[in-house]
Amino acid sequence: MANHEKTAWVMLVVLLIASGQLLKNIIHHSQALGVLVPPNSGILIQYVIAIVVLSIIGHIALAATSKRASTAPDERERQFDVYGGHVSGVVLVLGCVAALGHYLAHFDGHLLFYSVFAALIASQVAEYLVVIWRHRRG
Repeated sequence: MANHEKTAWVMLVVLLIASGQLLKNIIHHSQALGVLVPPNSGILIQYVIAIVVLSIIGHIALAATSKRASTAPDERERQFDVYGGHVSGVVLVLGCVAALGHYLAHFDGHLLFYSVFAALIASQVAEYLVVIWRHRRG
């Protein structure tokens, strides 16, 4: 397995764990309030810190278990990144347009924020999945 693919796996797992925890916190706070909790910098700072710490731990573990030194991506891997970035952009645009359409219908700014944030997360997940898929497919 190429180091580039391993990095994509690590970041995918990190993003899914941290995003799941963020969703759990938002649901917990919203149930306590009885309405959707307004965007809170404390919750988002915890999310960012979790991603940073988990990605550092994941990459240290990856480097410790890797048998060969990491090399610069070759032409094939650069093409995987380009295609992954393209798919990621499409997912982001679709998510943002859907969020804006929902806002125009319901005028809920808190949900707009969380919907756009979810579109950002989904676009990054899509990019990692495409890179992994392209490595597996060849």
